[in-house]
Amino acid sequence: MKKHMLKSIFAALLVASLAFSMTACGSDKKPADNASVSDSADAAAPALTDEEYEEAVAGLATEMQDVQTKLSGVDQTDAEAVKAAIEEVKKPFADLAAVTPPEKYADAHAKIKSGCEAMIAYMDGAIALTENASPSEDDVKALTDSLTTAATDLAEGQQLMADAASK
Repeated sequence: MKKHMLKSIFAALLVASLAFSMTACGSDKKPADNASVSDSADAAAPALTDEEYEEAVAGLATEMQDVQTKLSGVDQTDAEAVKAAIEEVKKPFADLAAVTPPEKYADAHAKIKSGCEAMIAYMDGAIALTENASPSEDDVKALTDSLTTAATDLAEGQQLMADAASK
């Protein structure tokens, strides 16, 4: 049961990273070194410029493509390796959620932030389930709900961002 759950969690994480990397703004831009998401994660940071924010979102998409490569090399039956990989994947989502967007993208960022937070909740729940020999139906439902919220909010945020960018 536990090995099957690890594989299911891992598969869902791969699908989520693939979905985000394929849809993020439809951008082919790579983040500029001076506009990285990590550098912008300070809570007191000023709002990013439009370009910096677009690059930060595109940076998450790029990181999610890299995550797919990393995750494909992890032994899905090794609970500790899976946990370590999931912990590593959380950082880009936390970094993006922490940025201060320009006013133009405030509504989009609210959705993207909600999606990032839901994705982190999914990953935290996934780690907790790997440690639980017999998770309850409520635990599994909460995990599924977090993943659904993450996917929905990230997609809606990306659409709001595309709409704002076209104005």
